[in-house]
Amino acid sequence: MSQKFIIDKDPGNFCIPYVVSSPSVSPASGRLSFYNSDVQSSTQVSNSKTNFNNKSITPYLTGSNKGNLIISSKDFPTSHVIFPYVEVTEGTDHVNFLFATGSPVALSFSSPVPFSGGEVVCISLDYNDGTGGGDVDIQGGKDIWVTGEGSTSNPYIVP
Repeated sequence: MSQKFIIDKDPGNFCIPYVVSSPSVSPASGRLSFYNSDVQSSTQVSNSKTNFNNKSITPYLTGSNKGNLIISSKDFPTSHVIFPYVEVTEGTDHVNFLFATGSPVALSFSSPVPFSGGEVVCISLDYNDGTGGGDVDIQGGKDIWVTGEGSTSNPYIVP
């Protein structure tokens, strides 16, 4: 199943933006929360159903119950964390990505605390449960596609 994404206005950046909120809270609109102040050991991440650009991306967030949640700093992409999620639960205004237990929980991380409160981060999901994902329009009516051509720093965008 195809997916439609918003491409950040900075040329070459693929970003579904969120702002890091305080640890272990139900996030406000456009925010996400790690459930541990030591990010690499978080037991879950809660994302608002709307991203920082106030676009609802619920179908994308709930499109799979198993996969990897990838979070990187918008300004410093080498600051990152990758979590394998094993379940997705939906609250009224947020979605929780639950992680298997272990130490550390993260598959990969640049540091135990790669982000600070208020920092803009980019998220993406790598579904691996065989169900595909939701068909999502998060650009507000204009569909765009990212092709496999070009490079990761300069993908072709097809309106």
